[in-house]
Amino acid sequence: MKKTILFLAILIFNQLCFGQSFDSSATPEFHQITTMSGIKYQLFSNGSAVNEVLYDEVKSFHEGLAAVKRDDKWSFVNQKGNEIISPTFHDVSDFKNGFAIVMNNKLDKGFINNSGKLITPIKYFSARFFEEGYAAIAFGTYPNLKWGFINVDGKEVILPKYTGVSDFKDGISKVSIKDKVGFINNTGKEITQIIYYDYGSNHLGNGIISLTIDVNNRTSFEGVINSKGDWIFKKGQLSGAKSFSDKYFIIEKGGNKYGISDHNGNIKVEVNFMDIRPISEEFEGLFLGRLYLERGVFFYVDSDLNCVNIEGSPASPCP
Repeated sequence: MKKTILFLAILIFNQLCFGQSFDSSATPEFHQITTMSGIKYQLFSNGSAVNEVLYDEVKSFHEGLAAVKRDDKWSFVNQKGNEIISPTFHDVSDFKNGFAIVMNNKLDKGFINNSGKLITPIKYFSARFFEEGYAAIAFGTYPNLKWGFINVDGKEVILPKYTGVSDFKDGISKVSIKDKVGFINNTGKEITQIIYYDYGSNHLGNGIISLTIDVNNRTSFEGVINSKGDWIFKKGQLSGAKSFSDKYFIIEKGGNKYGISDHNGNIKVEVNFMDIRPISEEFEGLFLGRLYLERGVFFYVDSDLNCVNIEGSPASPCP
């Protein structure tokens, strides 16, 4: 008992003398400071001011950097309170995927990396964040913008010529020229013609998409294409396709029968099923999905595309 009391006394004494311990890994935060000239912001870590610098405006930390404003200009500080670039910009975005968008007093836009280096001139009318190593940029004014893409070195790898673009996903972007749409890959190759009024897509994984167009308010399935522009299934071979796993996708024929193909167009499970559904989280890691032969009768399919029935019989080729 005496030892316990002595230990508690020493613990209380240490806390009184040396203060409460703090987590050194905690993200620093900006605190409001009231000054004679108004509200300012100062960076604190573990309850103590990191430095004496006061800011007029601040933003939250993203990817280890926070935007700060003083002397009517924006810059960025790291979590140690060091400015990675002097206050220079009229406005800035947060960092995302290693880059931030910065603006001059004309609201033209450019990009800096997380070392504070300007990787492009500040010359774009509009810009979006990097996705998959590419950022969409635009010249001109509304409604006559021309969109293209830069890479992480700031090089315009896809020249601005499109009326609109989507961010890249699986290496593919949907683009438009006036009211016509199509698709390009991240080398700038147009993998479809840009001739349709409404062109929809469903990403199947691994740079593969299924394409549909709207013709007189009716959907027409155009096929499955990869990011190189190679048709895996052409129009007329299927009536639809949808995602299934990282190696396979679901194919549809006749509007009501389903099977499974790999990403090279090899049919691995014949189109014999009334429905195929990716597996729920309950069996994730054990099976890829359920294959419904008829209502109420289904199989689980494993990673080798063998079927196991609901009684748990040995895996066998799917019917």
